[in-house]
Amino acid sequence: MEKAKEAAERIKRTFVKNMNLMTPYKRSHFAIRIFRAEGKKDYNHYIKENFEAIKGALLEDIEKCDDRNHALKRAEVFFQALNKNNDRKGIERQRVFSNKKEELFCFSIIELDHIWNEMGFIEKEKHNKWINFLKTRDLKSMFLDDEVFRHYSAQLATFVFLLKFNKVIDIEEDFRKKFIKVFMCNEKLDDYEYRNKIYTLTHFIIGASNYYQQFVPAEKFGWILDYFRQNIDEILKRTNADIIAEVGLCFRLCRVNEGKEIKPISEYLIKEIDREKGYIPRKDGSLEKSEHANSVAYMFLMGFGKLYKGPYFK
Repeated sequence: MEKAKEAAERIKRTFVKNMNLMTPYKRSHFAIRIFRAEGKKDYNHYIKENFEAIKGALLEDIEKCDDRNHALKRAEVFFQALNKNNDRKGIERQRVFSNKKEELFCFSIIELDHIWNEMGFIEKEKHNKWINFLKTRDLKSMFLDDEVFRHYSAQLATFVFLLKFNKVIDIEEDFRKKFIKVFMCNEKLDDYEYRNKIYTLTHFIIGASNYYQQFVPAEKFGWILDYFRQNIDEILKRTNADIIAEVGLCFRLCRVNEGKEIKPISEYLIKEIDREKGYIPRKDGSLEKSEHANSVAYMFLMGFGKLYKGPYFK
């Protein structure tokens, strides 16, 4: 079987060679992960290109964040994007947010503002306006809403840490307790619910790492790592390459690079690589639809020993 680092290089070569076959967002998504795992600036122009593509809409959203009519109008765009694949996840999310459009607008901008502000693309005054707007919202109720939680918890887990990083509100412990009550105490989850559970567990750690910019303490997230260890066979059986690669990344982010759980994850991901295509095909098999699984599989398989913050453009 191909070695992990060789498999990681194969995936990276394929995507770098074929960046023109993907949207600016997907090119940027992969480029950010190459930088944070290797510190190489060769592909950072794809990141700037993506910001230029979304700059107008994002800055207007921040400027008009307190205009309810604007928020509802933009929320409709985000609402339609929830169900691109017409699958259960998308259908459930649209059902949940059909009468929570303002909340959806708020959730959608939290991540965008944080990422682009950290890299230096958003002026301080605009970022501060968004942060001050968030402080006027009842975020705790929004984040702990039962229906939103059941179908959007992975995204929320990340946002919890972004809000904490930006000193807006600290609801990490409330969110953790809610998660345990909803998902960890329920052994009769169907496959859709089970994938939500595992994906959300990974996003506690990925969120705490600030999207792969810092290692996180294994002691703090030992309850998650232990769950992965004890249930790795079921995770491999009931989830998919995207989630399995993120489970592997969680161990790496906690500086756990050896153990009985690392080998089966590596073997699974390596076997998923289509040798002719040079990557792990997902959904329709295109580079565009397969990018997420491959960017996280690349990071896990290459076994980074250091993380690089940024990149910074100003």
